[in-house]
Amino acid sequence: MGEGNLVHLADDVFEPIIMVLVEYRRGRPHELRLQLARRIAKACHQILQFPEKNVLIEFTPHDGNEIYRNGEWVPDWTPNEATAK
Repeated sequence: MGEGNLVHLADDVFEPIIMVLVEYRRGRPHELRLQLARRIAKACHQILQFPEKNVLIEFTPHDGNEIYRNGEWVPDWTPNEATAK
């Protein structure tokens, strides 16, 4: 998007941000999503030298029948998969 095109208003000042959108199958515990978000923010900091506090991550849950892969809908998580770490 180019420099200065992705910003967030914080404390009445525009700050540059990185916006990450994670589309995933519904059913994973929110604790696992939080772990993933923290790892993504840390990776953005380590690789891109970008402040972790300026990495915004949005999770969008989907049923399996909203995700297409290899000619079929993705199956929903089984109870075992939904809680596996």
